[in-house]
Amino acid sequence: MRLLIVEDEPPVARRLERLLRAVADAEITSVTVCATLDAARTALDRGGVDVVFLDLNLNGRDGFDLLRDVAADAFHTVVVSAHTERALEAFEIGVLDFVGKPF
Repeated sequence: MRLLIVEDEPPVARRLERLLRAVADAEITSVTVCATLDAARTALDRGGVDVVFLDLNLNGRDGFDLLRDVAADAFHTVVVSAHTERALEAFEIGVLDFVGKPF
């Protein structure tokens, strides 16, 4: 499984990667961490991503913009955000799951 973590806070990105590896290390073949939407778009354009773990507030930009700009059918998305009031919106967009912060 090839993972992309889109998170602008390095400690949170590291913690999320540690938790994912603790749960599914044998299935994980790669983890890419991007701190900006532009970097995440570039990573997705290269292909080879199975699951995106997406923060919604990325330096003041809306993480949902990433899903609106790319073909989300090629990968699953799990939103990881403190903005739990946006969970319904996330599911309407078609994300796989929503994990509230702190996790």
